[in-house]
Amino acid sequence: MNQLDGYIRAARSLMDAIGLTLEQVVANEVIPIEYKDSVREALERERFTIRDPILIEDVNRDHNIWLPYVDRDQWYYWPRLRKYLVDQKGWPILTAQSIDDATDAILGAMEDPATPSFDTKGLVVGYVQSGKTANYTGLIAKAVDTGYRLVIVLTGMHNTLRYQTQVRLDKELVGKLNGISVGVGIPTSEKEWYTLTKADPRQGDFEPGNTGTAILSYSKPILIVTKKNGAVLRRLIEWLSETQEQTRKNIPCLIIDDEADQASVNTGGNRPLEDDCDNNETENQDSPSTINALIRQLRNLFAKKAYIAYTATPFANVLIDPEGIDTETGEDLYPKSFIMPLERPEGYYGAREIFGTNDGEFRGMDVINRVPNTDIAFLVPERRSEVETFEPHIPESLKDALKDFILSGAARLSRGHESQPMAMLIHTSYRTLIQVKMAKLLKNDFKNLRDEWRYFRESLTQQFKDRWDREFRPVTRSINIELDMPYEHIQDHIGKFLEMVTFKELHGDSGDDIDYEREPDQKIIVIGGNRLSRGLTLEGLMVSYYVRPTPYYDTLMQMGRWFGYRPGYVDVTRIYTTKLLEEWFRDLATVEEELHVEMSKYKVEGTTPAEIGVRIRTHPAMLVTSPLKMQRTHIVNVSLSNQTLQTITFPLNNNEWLRRNIQVSKGFLSVLGTPHEVRGNGRPVWMNISSSDILDFLSEYQTDPDATRVISDRMVNYIRRQNEQNELNDWVVALIGRNRQSEQLGTIDLGIVDFPEVNLINRSKLVGVNSLKAIASAVDQKIGLTSEQLEEADVLKEQHDMKISEALRYIRSPQQGLLLLYPISKYSTAQRDDDSGEEDNAVREPLFRDPESAEHLIGIAVVFPYSKNAATVEYRVSYRFNGGE
Repeated sequence: MNQLDGYIRAARSLMDAIGLTLEQVVANEVIPIEYKDSVREALERERFTIRDPILIEDVNRDHNIWLPYVDRDQWYYWPRLRKYLVDQKGWPILTAQSIDDATDAILGAMEDPATPSFDTKGLVVGYVQSGKTANYTGLIAKAVDTGYRLVIVLTGMHNTLRYQTQVRLDKELVGKLNGISVGVGIPTSEKEWYTLTKADPRQGDFEPGNTGTAILSYSKPILIVTKKNGAVLRRLIEWLSETQEQTRKNIPCLIIDDEADQASVNTGGNRPLEDDCDNNETENQDSPSTINALIRQLRNLFAKKAYIAYTATPFANVLIDPEGIDTETGEDLYPKSFIMPLERPEGYYGAREIFGTNDGEFRGMDVINRVPNTDIAFLVPERRSEVETFEPHIPESLKDALKDFILSGAARLSRGHESQPMAMLIHTSYRTLIQVKMAKLLKNDFKNLRDEWRYFRESLTQQFKDRWDREFRPVTRSINIELDMPYEHIQDHIGKFLEMVTFKELHGDSGDDIDYEREPDQKIIVIGGNRLSRGLTLEGLMVSYYVRPTPYYDTLMQMGRWFGYRPGYVDVTRIYTTKLLEEWFRDLATVEEELHVEMSKYKVEGTTPAEIGVRIRTHPAMLVTSPLKMQRTHIVNVSLSNQTLQTITFPLNNNEWLRRNIQVSKGFLSVLGTPHEVRGNGRPVWMNISSSDILDFLSEYQTDPDATRVISDRMVNYIRRQNEQNELNDWVVALIGRNRQSEQLGTIDLGIVDFPEVNLINRSKLVGVNSLKAIASAVDQKIGLTSEQLEEADVLKEQHDMKISEALRYIRSPQQGLLLLYPISKYSTAQRDDDSGEEDNAVREPLFRDPESAEHLIGIAVVFPYSKNAATVEYRVSYRFNGGE
């Protein structure tokens, strides 16, 4: 730890312990004058707003509010964990407070452990590599402080993840690792833990051994960390079953199911209860899947139990049948008690930050390099039958990735990160044989690179310099210009980094493990498959080479080991993947974003967890995935309630397509008659337009064939079904032109009565992608609303911390829809229109390089108000995937 870090931590401690303000801390003599400005800047960067946790719970269940009445003065485990996180790990105080608030909400939704019997089932939804472990570690500490005594943590399915979790909990709860004081330190004798599993990467899982079940009747807390493996779980259940029933009845048990969408979800059936057999002759009578059944059996052993599932990809968990029950293993694991989405952490780089989203709201980062289709043939065989004989080769893209890892490592050494771990991930195939062959090639290739640098570095020096100047420095300048440095500043660190790098193979035939306790600062290149795909944390991951497709949303998202925190080096991270997978991850970023937004709505609407199960089942966010990107076909149902759909992508190279939409729009607007009002100088508005006119227009207007959300047929079907419920039968139509004419942008005749020329607007596109990001503003969505409704929307926005556009949709009558048309000039420049009402700092470029040979655009935005009776629209999604572009 350098001196500045020490003073920053000291300042945090003063703020936390005695409540000093930032200015008081900086003025304190503890901080030397030469460090005061740096400490102030660092702590100011840590400031962010902590929002109240969102908890979606069943308010009608048998639950007593108890946590506010607990005296925390005698708490032991959480206070020392909190102190460890802030004082020793250097976490910002506000981060610790955020965990404090979130775990309070979860614990409060559980039951008082003094209650004679209870059964809590909850789900906590985070983000991949975002700190879920920190959350449930805090929850465990608080739960034990309040009286829970048996803690069982179910990790993933591999030893590596179980070991990492065991080490983390030993350091932050137990305070002892293999008999040595670590982390929070060994507790006082009366507060010591019984740990029935060990921090051993291969032999640490649960074994009854010489441990008798009598410890369950003692007062000290018990910790078991076990992977989700049938044999291990059977041993645990058998051992617990040997305990006297009264003992098991009295002990409050907390079960944490980490990576709860893996293995825990039932993929079998539920055998019907006897009373239901006569009426359910056709019901699936298969038994539940193995791990799911064992977890149910484990829960059934206790009268006082809380089962809290944690996952970043909850699609399968919320699709569990809320009423599912098996005659032998009891209720399924649906989170009936509560669902809690965690807030996106400060400083976290997830799918939306890295890949962007389909709606253009998040552009993504310039850290992705595409692996061309031709390179895939060097990495994996075309057919499974060829696996045994296939000989992989290292393509140019992988050679580039290795060089990027060397440059990234040298850059970090030059930034003073020598004592920190650094890693490169290579995941091309789940086949062990291919991984073994690839590892041999990579080791040899890396050795050649190192030898070339040692003895013949002249040509390599020029390659590295060109790559650093072309690929790295522009990205660093765009993210944090203070980190920018010329190649000469990192050159002297290249040789040192090359000598530090080692290789790890993570597969069934390898004896390699990643042990950060033994090697905390290791610099590694990791080659593997399934063991790299979930839960495992590669500390300091800088370069990822990933080309393995999978058709499952949750599996693909979990394979993004590069998500997480990259303090001080996010600019030198790189991801190598195919165009196909890049698009899939962008789809999944949209899926993830929409899912968390949906969950915040459920809280406002007072929806219960059981109702969410039904709603998610018929309104999956996964729909945003392109129909052409997967292998098979299935039907999903979508509701468009409370959404604004706007066209942000256009086939810009298809003039005929663009001209046709201009003619369709002209024909539509000409039959609407004289506008009822004109806002400003260029925005005519029509009121009380029938849904039949809207349907005719949308049936003719063409949306981009590659669009994943804004699809004309889907909107038409939804409006028709809402019309059957006497909704969306009264429409407002507005044309959003410029208030002032621009000679550069020009005008267009759209056939409007008494309004021959419409001022065209400026809407540029994002650099490098075919997206305008947005064409509609919140101001536009106020059209058609009364002053009273606008006031009501402002109140709703403040009360529920929602965007104004969302509040406007909530208060708009379900009978009224809003259609906005945007005449976009082909001469649009790289600047946003001054009439747009929005700020946009994204890097933009003109719509066309040669606007004279192009056509103007007509974009649309359709505003669907919130509806309690929202119909779902059947939409067929066909899947097709391959390994290339």
